Amino acid sequence: MALNVTHSVCDVFRRRIQAGEMKVGDAFPSIRRVAAQHNLAHATAVRVIDQLIAEGYIERHGKRPAVVRGVPKRSLMTGLVYAADEANFKHPATTKLLYALTEAHMDHGHRMQMLPVRNGDWSDALDFARECQTVRPGGVFTFGGLGTDRASEQFTVALRGYGVPVVQFETRLNEMSSIWPLVTFDLAKVGGEAINIFHRLGRCRIGAIVGRWSRVDKPHSLLHGVDEQMKQLGLRWDESCYERVASWSESSGREAAARLLDKGDFDALLCQDDVNALGVLREFKARGLRTPDDVALIGVGDLLSPESGAVLSTFDLQYARLAREAVRLIEQQVDGETLSHHDVVVPPAYISRKTCPARLPAIQAV
Repeated sequence: MALNVTHSVCDVFRRRIQAGEMKVGDAFPSIRRVAAQHNLAHATAVRVIDQLIAEGYIERHGKRPAVVRGVPKRSLMTGLVYAADEANFKHPATTKLLYALTEAHMDHGHRMQMLPVRNGDWSDALDFARECQTVRPGGVFTFGGLGTDRASEQFTVALRGYGVPVVQFETRLNEMSSIWPLVTFDLAKVGGEAINIFHRLGRCRIGAIVGRWSRVDKPHSLLHGVDEQMKQLGLRWDESCYERVASWSESSGREAAARLLDKGDFDALLCQDDVNALGVLREFKARGLRTPDDVALIGVGDLLSPESGAVLSTFDLQYARLAREAVRLIEQQVDGETLSHHDVVVPPAYISRKTCPARLPAIQAV
């Protein structure tokens, strides 16, 4: 209750400063006066002043009375919620996304903290959500699919109840979370563009290595895009043309490539992840296959550092743009906009390298 009272009284002063009723340099009411005017306990009045100082509306030097500082540049605090045992969170793609998010926050004067969920304990994330509504403005990012277990469903219900701004990355938490915007990349477009590149290079025996959850009937799925484009071009495509990886690792990529190459003679291969694609290159070398002469290869993610001497043609999923869009959506919700069913799909950008030099000048990395 005290936090709600503190927030309400702070909001009164914020509005007065924003409206120009209290001008820069004006003396701010003392603790005793704030308490008397708003019927507050002394400790609550102290919290009001401390909160306004923390937000930058007023300032105090030493033992001098506080003075009005003015309307501060908006600074939000966000939390990135993720399952601590989620293997994908250790992937290079996640590192790239986190770096992009950090940069986007710094550019906007915001701050972000990590909120790992361990052993299904969502209490820290819920405490942060409450704080976003009672102490400081902000919101929550959710990384990947947190599952549909009862604990995450309760977390979803709580966020809805608090009215906390939420932006989801890559996939929705569950059906209940459809009221929140989603920021994702379109892997179906990646699949379709890759098939077009292979086809224009004269390749028609095309295979793919995909993740465990990629499905032909799932929107934004790599398999969906490949399947649609192969059918449109009239090329052979069925379950014998792709393999799934057990994990996002080099060894898993090599194992999947071995299984796929044992099933057929392919002259082009699309790999859903650059790390897996390194394993594919190793399997090519072991079999005496050259890229792109024997088999053209395209990866996804642009995850290999320049220092590695990367030769892999790949699709940049544009994590920097993904992060900027996510921060913008949080800001809009904090400002009171309703963004239900508002999805942002970031288009991929092809990067032509040695394993599949593109002949599509319209597709450029940005």
